Amino acid sequence: MIKRSDPDDVVDPAGGEWHIDKRVPVALIVTLLFQAAVGLIWATRLEARVGYLEQNYAQARIIADEDHERLIRIDARVATLAGQDPPAQRR
Repeated sequence: MIKRSDPDDVVDPAGGEWHIDKRVPVALIVTLLFQAAVGLIWATRLEARVGYLEQNYAQARIIADEDHERLIRIDARVATLAGQDPPAQRR
């Protein structure tokens, strides 16, 4: 009679814990950690640059809106003045 094993009875040779094979060189592990650190530094600096650009864009947008309103008022004044007699003919 063939005895079938229960999947729960299978023994994990690693003892169920995470491990690194001894064949993985230390240089590879150090290189991966270094790349991860450089990636985090790069992402942090990128976030700072994007934040700076967003802040400048918001300020430029406010200035552009103010200039647009001023231009509308100037256009209205010019149109009003164009409808009137020139200053030399008013005398």
